Amino acid sequence: MTSKNLRFIGLSLFTIVTLAIVYSGHFDNGFYFDDKHTIVNNNSIKTIEIVDFFTDSKTFSSLPGNQTYRPLTTLENATDYVIGGGLNPKVFHSHIFTIYIFLGIAIYFLALLLLRRNQSSNYNQYIALLISAMFCFLCANTQTVNYIIQRAEITAALFVVLGLIFYIHDGFLRKTYLYLIFPFIGFFAKEMAFIFPFLLFVYILILEEKVYIFNLKSSENIKGILNTIKKTVPAFAVMFLFYFLVYKPAVANNYVTANSSAFNYFITQPMAIAHYMVSYFFPYNLSLDSDWTAYGSIADYRVILGFLIHFVILFFTLKVSHKKNLRLFTFGILWFYVALIPSSSIIALSEVMNDHRAFLAYIGLTIAFVTLLHNMYVTLKNRYDAKRIKLLAYIFLFTFFSGNIYGIIQRNKVWDNAHTLWKDTTIKSPNNGRALMNYGVVLMREARYNEAEKYFKKALKLIPKYHYLHINLSIIENQKGNTSEAEAYLKQAENLKPDYMTLYFYANFLKKNNRIEEAEEKLLKSIQLSNSYPNSLNLLQDIYKETGRNNELKKLANFILTKDPKNRKAIQNLNSVKNESENLEKILNQIKTNPTPENYLSLSLFYYRAKNYEESKNASLKAIELNPNYADAFNNLGISCFMLNDYNAAVTAYEKAIKINPNYELAINNLANAKKSKSKMRDYHINQSLLFYNKGLFLECINSAKKSIEIEPTSNAYNNICTAYNRLEDYQKAIAACEKAIQLNKNNKLAKGNLTFAKNKLKN
Repeated sequence: MTSKNLRFIGLSLFTIVTLAIVYSGHFDNGFYFDDKHTIVNNNSIKTIEIVDFFTDSKTFSSLPGNQTYRPLTTLENATDYVIGGGLNPKVFHSHIFTIYIFLGIAIYFLALLLLRRNQSSNYNQYIALLISAMFCFLCANTQTVNYIIQRAEITAALFVVLGLIFYIHDGFLRKTYLYLIFPFIGFFAKEMAFIFPFLLFVYILILEEKVYIFNLKSSENIKGILNTIKKTVPAFAVMFLFYFLVYKPAVANNYVTANSSAFNYFITQPMAIAHYMVSYFFPYNLSLDSDWTAYGSIADYRVILGFLIHFVILFFTLKVSHKKNLRLFTFGILWFYVALIPSSSIIALSEVMNDHRAFLAYIGLTIAFVTLLHNMYVTLKNRYDAKRIKLLAYIFLFTFFSGNIYGIIQRNKVWDNAHTLWKDTTIKSPNNGRALMNYGVVLMREARYNEAEKYFKKALKLIPKYHYLHINLSIIENQKGNTSEAEAYLKQAENLKPDYMTLYFYANFLKKNNRIEEAEEKLLKSIQLSNSYPNSLNLLQDIYKETGRNNELKKLANFILTKDPKNRKAIQNLNSVKNESENLEKILNQIKTNPTPENYLSLSLFYYRAKNYEESKNASLKAIELNPNYADAFNNLGISCFMLNDYNAAVTAYEKAIKINPNYELAINNLANAKKSKSKMRDYHINQSLLFYNKGLFLECINSAKKSIEIEPTSNAYNNICTAYNRLEDYQKAIAACEKAIQLNKNNKLAKGNLTFAKNKLKN
């Protein structure tokens, strides 16, 4: 082995080791943003189910609107989850970074093949290494390397590059079309791999057929275009067959893409592409979630400027494509543009711009940039002092690498935790309501509720119809003790978008306020929308356990274990059901042989401890039936009714217990508490009714007022119903409600005014 080879090997190893050192601070960085629904809350990845991953797009995400078809990415996530024994970021990041290293090596071999076929130089291997190194050390790539779910970009890029390598190598795999295996595998990682046939087309057109676009009159160039089409037909065929036979059926009715029109999205993309170009050289404004919005008109100066910039670049690029020493430059620039077709064209995605979308495109831009620099270096070295030019080249390379290395280290620090990441995002994207909300969520988790509320209110001005924002505002209000306001925000969130998370948070609120039946109803809807969301499944388990519904709990726990065999909560609940069944059987056997009031009271207490309040109530009634003067049974009946939110029945039961035993201190205290809770719940529903009215939710206003009346009829509750029906222009019902309000309180001036208004409207 020559000293030159040893030097090259040493330099290559130094590059890899340095890259690993530079990225050493990112391996503990957590799961953020889209990682939540694709990894953290995705039960599908807790076991490796290869067949399910490749046949069901729902396994990719717990969020229905994001259930696209990326089974290879899901398999990678599941593998890392199993190896790490859960959500261990080190395992995920180590796997991703290893693929990133392999991609860098693949880029080296691709660049070397391109250089050897199109540019003869004794330093081709060093130029190829420089291309690989400049790409791998790009600060702009930290968005993709740190963002765990965007591992799909890296994996897909690797297989696209491998496909090009084995085509250009012109060996057995090209002759047998087996080079298509690599992009085919990439299709399973992410849709961006669909760009392979287009990149292959550009390669053959520019570097094999050497077509000069500005001279299409030439028969040679026409022949070159036809040859290019002929050579790329197999690649396009594989891509289209995969898309129509596999991808499209898999994501049908699941995946939601756009928030803006295709036209507005399209006219915004030229400036987005310009942003990606600028970020390659000056990554000063990298943001996890940008605040870019689609431009509203083609007359917008930014639209015109964007199209003009790319027209000039493409015109110059194609104009020099016939020059041998600039063909690689042309290929690289065209690669950059072609690789952005999936995200920067007429296909409108949910965000106008995302920094990680340029990942594959940056490989082409790096090829163009380095080969252009090399040509400039050779030209200048031949014209001027070679030593000085060489020194300037070293200074440039040192500046480029040191600047990007510094940027990588800083970005890794930003991605270190949710606080630093979302704070950075609010600074870089101050008009992004979602970013403001997410930073507010971080502050809320840190118990900085006042600061969190400020960010939520800022976000509300930007995105007033974002349902998750209303959920977070409800959490703040609940924390402040304003339960009526909290539910009003939850109702607003549900009206905006009743997705599985909205329903979960509403159910959680209802459960905390002992509205168990309503909570269960919301949870069942949530699970119907996403049966892999752990929070909904866990909360429903709690409800079944607390209400003593062991059969339902057993079924639910077994269902969870089919998806997550190691789920501790489900296993514990199954064991608990088994033990309770054994204890219950003993008590029931005692009642069978000796059906006394005391044994039925024991059964009532058992059900109460199991939080099965309905059965506890029934057992108490049976004890009372056997002994109508059983004070303890009446007290237990009161407790069960209280837990079932039947305050009137609870008050009646406690009063009977006290009548039997006037010194029954426990029943006396329970009665006071029941009356207080009854009054509180009655007033709560009245206040909530008023809040709904103020928000224009008139049917909800009526329903809340009716719930208040169920507890205790009041003039104010009927007046609220009357007012809401007036707004709904249902004056007959308004009159009936107002008359009841006045019957309860003859001095209710508001009710009298509303009654007069309704009657006048009915006459007219």
